[in-house]
Amino acid sequence: MKNEAPRMSALQMNHALNRLSEISNEKAEAIKARLKGPARELTGKQFVTGVKNGSIKLRRDAASRLVVSDNHYRGTLNYLTEVFDLKAYTSSDDNKKVEAALKPLRAEMSVLKDKLILGDSSDALKLIEAFAAKKF
Repeated sequence: MKNEAPRMSALQMNHALNRLSEISNEKAEAIKARLKGPARELTGKQFVTGVKNGSIKLRRDAASRLVVSDNHYRGTLNYLTEVFDLKAYTSSDDNKKVEAALKPLRAEMSVLKDKLILGDSSDALKLIEAFAAKKF
């Protein structure tokens, strides 16, 4: 009979998977922050001046986004960016670059989850520590 390695309890497995997810989320946020372009600050005064002088324009689809009735707003207006073209003042995300940069991280996470679930308890901490130290 083979000498079987110790298996993790459900509590240990849950903790290991949660820790792995935390590390992965931190790494994903760091990747996104690294690839995100800087935002320019826009004060309220600058916004009002920009609207008045025409440098900040309404979006082409602004009329469909804002409906005023009985002094209540209906529709999807949650942010000024939905009505005004504020691309120059918002950070830019290149989703293709972000997704390409996150792909290896997600692949590594999948492999590590499999190893944790199918492996033994003695390897779990080593796997998590190695993943935490790895650069993406």
